[in-house]
Formats: sequence, structure tokens, C-alpha cells
Amino acid sequence: MWFRTDDIFTIEEVQKQIGKEEKEKFSTTISENAKETNLNFITNRLISKDSNISESFNKYTQNDYIFDTNFFSQELQTFNCLCFLSDGIKILKPQKLQMIPNFKQRKD
Repeated sequence: MWFRTDDIFTIEEVQKQIGKEEKEKFSTTISENAKETNLNFITNRLISKDSNISESFNKYTQNDYIFDTNFFSQELQTFNCLCFLSDGIKILKPQKLQMIPNFKQRKD
């Protein structure tokens, strides 16, 4: 069971134990090309002739940790944890659990 922490060494060790997965990433690139560019001193703007603007969108996969550093230092709230669960036969994937503290349990 791993609870919220700000200790980078602990976070890195947990990330190594849980492992990595393929994640989709996206990037956008915009480029401009102009043959003749002049500065207009009155408006202080660039004026271009015969200019081209191109934009490209890229989608790629990258092998990255399943849970990033922000998950352990910011997203996990008090009384929540990340843990491996077992059904008695196999170990399930790490899951986020909400813990119920003893002082918040219902008394019948």
C-alpha cells in the first residue's frame, strides 16, 4: 500500500515496482516562412509578402510510468492509497482505494 508522499525517492521506487505502459502522446507544430518581411515603423508590426504557414499534428506512443509523480504528491488525497489487490488466485492491477479511518466508522 502506498499513500500520498512528497519524497521523490519513495515515488521513484513505487514507480519502478508498478512498471510502465505505452501511453499516447500528442504534439502540435506551427511554422511560418516568408520571403520578404519588413518592419512597419508606424505600427511596429511585421509585414510579410509571399508567406506560408503550416501546422502539423502528431500522435505517437511512448513507454512511460503508469502513475506519474503528480499522482503520488498531489492527486492522492488523505485516507486514499494505491495498492495491489489479490483475489486469492492472482494479483490484480494496482488500484486506488479509499480507506475508512477507525474514528469515522459507524457505531451501531
